[in-house]
Amino acid sequence: MNSVIISTAQPNALVALVRDNVIVAEKSWTNTPALGRELLQVIDTLLKEQAMSWSDINRIGVHEGPGHYSALRHGVVTAAMLAYAHQLELVPLAGESTSASLLKQVLAATPVAVIKPHYAIAGSVRGS
Repeated sequence: MNSVIISTAQPNALVALVRDNVIVAEKSWTNTPALGRELLQVIDTLLKEQAMSWSDINRIGVHEGPGHYSALRHGVVTAAMLAYAHQLELVPLAGESTSASLLKQVLAATPVAVIKPHYAIAGSVRGS
């Protein structure tokens, strides 16, 4: 099975490319306001470097959180959009944001139609 793994739940974004259940390429970088655009560029670059195309991919796994609202939203929306556009299985991932731990989940998970992100709540502010 070939997959793309996306994690934006931590301060560093991670994209990994899996071929035949083995991570063959990955990139991690600090989240920036341009994260949505960067995700697509990184995925495209990794696919080209591995001489793969979207027709080779079966599944997209995306970390569902908890995490920062904007960064997590970029990852989940990008994964959902790509899964829909390329008719791929969409898999929610949780827990550690390391490529190895996420890969285990991608291989074992059941695909879903929609992913509901879990946002981190640093503290609540209540009005009087």
